[in-house]
Amino acid sequence: MGMGGLHSPKTSAGTRRAGSACLLGCGALLAVLAGCQPMTLGHRAGAVTQADRLRNCYSDLHTGRFTVIADFEQTRQMELFHASASEQASLYQLSLTGGIAATGGRCLRAEFRSPGDELIAGGLETSQWNLPRDWRDYDLLLMSVRAPAATALQLSLVSGQNPFRALADSRIPLQTGWNLLRLDLADAAEHLALDDIRELRWSLPEVTGSTVLFLDDILLCNNRADLFGDSRAEDGGLYLRCHGRRWDIGAGGRFELGLLNGQIRYWYNLAEDRFRVRNLLEGSVLGPSVVALTGDEAAGTAAVESFPSWGERILARQRLLEASPVRMVVACEWVFLAGDGPAAPDRPSLKWTQTLYPNGELYVHVECTTETPEGSAESLGLAVSRRAGTQMNSVCHSTSQLGDAGKLLHVPYAFTCGQETTEPGLLFVVHDGRAAPVMRCSRDETTGRATFVAFGGDVQNPLQQWDCLLAL
Repeated sequence: MGMGGLHSPKTSAGTRRAGSACLLGCGALLAVLAGCQPMTLGHRAGAVTQADRLRNCYSDLHTGRFTVIADFEQTRQMELFHASASEQASLYQLSLTGGIAATGGRCLRAEFRSPGDELIAGGLETSQWNLPRDWRDYDLLLMSVRAPAATALQLSLVSGQNPFRALADSRIPLQTGWNLLRLDLADAAEHLALDDIRELRWSLPEVTGSTVLFLDDILLCNNRADLFGDSRAEDGGLYLRCHGRRWDIGAGGRFELGLLNGQIRYWYNLAEDRFRVRNLLEGSVLGPSVVALTGDEAAGTAAVESFPSWGERILARQRLLEASPVRMVVACEWVFLAGDGPAAPDRPSLKWTQTLYPNGELYVHVECTTETPEGSAESLGLAVSRRAGTQMNSVCHSTSQLGDAGKLLHVPYAFTCGQETTEPGLLFVVHDGRAAPVMRCSRDETTGRATFVAFGGDVQNPLQQWDCLLAL
């Protein structure tokens, strides 16, 4: 399976609590990485251990719950690594200098001469140092990589053995200098078994000559922490929790939503699922997602497609605007980039402002660029998805239906509920019926997903805006 590569400009590690930014390839399956410049080592009273150095350098280790795969300060750690072919063994070696100075300065030097060259951690029997097999207790895979120039790194995770071997790939753009890779393991868990990790692999698929990378501080960490409120309480109070690269926001004992790269990827009904076992959005995102439509809308044959890919990569930003017992406000933005170009002001974008209340009402303002140098949008819709239970009832209400009461005359909405208590209802209401007067529902039996699409309004150039309510 593929993993979407993410990368961002270098920023202070201490700023991630207020917001985060990353780049991902269009059509990516997984969110993987955010850039960071390692912090300088602070002064501590008494002896400073290697664990102290790592914690002072990487803010994700603040909880103290982490495992070192390799920091290269011990020679025996090199036993973990090998090349994909025996003749490539000379292409990697321990370097006593050139690593992150704050964590010891040693690192691994790896030379890549062709796209087929691979550096591998694990996969062989070793006597002194092994790759941890069970990663279920961790949220992030961290590593620092120094590149001599901008290039693309292929990072792969391998779990299991044949015939149950699973592979998750990520194509990651690297900037010149140090890059901090942050792989969200909750995303990886959707594609492979975290309790049976066998290998880590690195390669440069675009290399045309000799290119040397330096690897340092390959770590597993559990960074879960409450940033606002108490996620363990069951009193209905709002909370915000950091979990890998994800933000969990919810009301204790009622519900929880997980945001990753500006999208709501997780929804738990805490009233019936306090241990967060069943994701009600499995295999999808809640939305509202902007989608392009093709076909004859009037005849009801319009087909939903993904949003037009106005760029090879996406810069995803996620910022917390407000956190209080009354409400939580998060702003999210996608900027479509052309090639390796910068995030210029004229690049097309998608923006969401999400306001969540303790009673489960989520108000969302959506903005979408509709006119760009790459083309213009002709027909757009707003899609909301959820996991479709076996016993689920759905209702779609378009505007101006015969017999409607006055208050419903111009209100398009969709409602779905399950007959089981573990399937809470979801109400999707578009504020202005002129923006999307038609509401349709479709189910994908393969993925078990139900999707509601509001569409039919005129596209506004150069910016389309919607306001809607999702009631959980």
